[in-house]
Amino acid sequence: MRDKALPEDEVMRILAETRARDYSYDRFLSTMCTLPHPIAVRAHNMFLETNLGDPGLFPGVAELEERVVAMLGELLGCPDASGYVSTGGTESNIQAIRAARNEAGIKDGNIVVPA
Repeated sequence: MRDKALPEDEVMRILAETRARDYSYDRFLSTMCTLPHPIAVRAHNMFLETNLGDPGLFPGVAELEERVVAMLGELLGCPDASGYVSTGGTESNIQAIRAARNEAGIKDGNIVVPA
């Protein structure tokens, strides 16, 4: 580990060089990634320093999560929906399997996946 941190301009140069190796959104078709909508970028930046995992410190974020779950429940015809906002697809899939297991009352489930 370094005894002294790199200067900010050096860190930014390294990050810019690394980012330059990535493709831009106008260079590919059919991917799970898309260019974020400008409103999404602004919203993300507004809440960058909050943590949904600590609703005691960030009750506003917890309220937004409840509102999102309620809106999605209404949209899907389930006005008494419960849930939470996950960090992405993998977490969502794992939690969906967990919820289905719990709803079915299974105690010792087994998931078989290809090697």
